[in-house]
This record gives sequence, structure tokens and C-alpha cells, in this order.
Amino acid sequence: MHYDAIIIGAGHNGLTTAAYLAKAGRKVLMLERRDIVGGCAVTEEVDPELAPGCRVSTASYIANMLRPTIIKDLKLISYGLKMVTCDPGMQAAFDDGDVVGWWSDEDKMRASAHATLVSAPPSTYHAASVAISVLQWILHC
Repeated sequence: MHYDAIIIGAGHNGLTTAAYLAKAGRKVLMLERRDIVGGCAVTEEVDPELAPGCRVSTASYIANMLRPTIIKDLKLISYGLKMVTCDPGMQAAFDDGDVVGWWSDEDKMRASAHATLVSAPPSTYHAASVAISVLQWILHC
């Protein structure tokens, strides 16, 4: 069998490339080692034993970089694509169980950082203080 293109890896970039090639009339073969396609754009259960039912996008923290032209060209909305903003976008967990959320709202971010610093036990105060100082520096950049 003849193919115009063979793509190794059915991650989000490979899928996008294959879709554009197929749309242009090319015959494409895509090969993927896993039993699921999508690469970093896959939503999977984190740990069935320790966190049953907890599903996250395993590595796609930058989905907002998906270009609108790709969404439009490949008619992704018609296939069910929904872009959902996560807020907080990131979280930092400390050994004592405290979590600082990286909120898009600066006041929420400050409140989260302050609450963590206030509740930090003396043994972790330095680490928490350093982390929050870094967060405050970033907020002012």
C-alpha cells in the first residue's frame, strides 16, 4: 500500500499534521504505540488506586496556545471541542498539605499565598516564604 505521508506518533501535533494532509487530499498513515491517541491533550485517570476517578489532562497545561485558525480549519468545535479555562491554572503543594493556587485574579492569588504563609509550620516557614516571595515578584513583573 502506498502512502503520501507516514506520521509516527498520534499526539496532538501528529493528529493536526495528519488532518491537514488528509484535508489536502494526501493519503496518510499514522502510527501510535499507545492504545489512545492525543499525546499531551489526553485526559486520563491520574492514579486509579490513590485517586480513583480523578481525571486530568496529563501534560496539556498550554492548551490555550491552540491557534484559533486550527480550531476553525479543522472544525474542531463541531467535533465537541470545548476550551475550559482552569482557575487556578496551577497549584503548588507543600509537604504539610497546604496548597497555593495560581489564580488569574491578583487579589485571589495574594490571599492564597498569604493563607499558606500564615498557616505554615515553623519547619516549613522558610520554604513557604521563599515560594511566596517568588510569586509576589512574578505578580509585579
